[in-house]
Amino acid sequence: MFTTTHSLLSRSSLAGALLASALVGCRSSSTPTASTPQPQGCRDGLSGEIRNTGRVAGQGIEEGAEVGVAGVKQAVKATGGFISDGREGADREWEEGKVKTDQEKADGRQERKAVNLPPCP
Repeated sequence: MFTTTHSLLSRSSLAGALLASALVGCRSSSTPTASTPQPQGCRDGLSGEIRNTGRVAGQGIEEGAEVGVAGVKQAVKATGGFISDGREGADREWEEGKVKTDQEKADGRQERKAVNLPPCP
């Protein structure tokens, strides 16, 4: 009985979340008329929300990959610094790599914000 009740609750929670998502996405589904032209560079309706979410998610994946690569480079350089100059070399390389990784994060954040279109009025 527990599994039946649990799965019923899970299904109803999922249905509620989907309904809420659809309602939020459709809140701005008014179609533009000749007197109210559609501004460029904004998202309108559910399809606009979905396309925008895809763009932002894709940019987020790209950002994560770039930051991950920068982090691996940082660790490898710190290891090389440890081998060549001991603890001081590792610390120096780590700090230099940290600055580059932080810059990658900041660049990725700006790129992700740039692809996120505002909702249409």
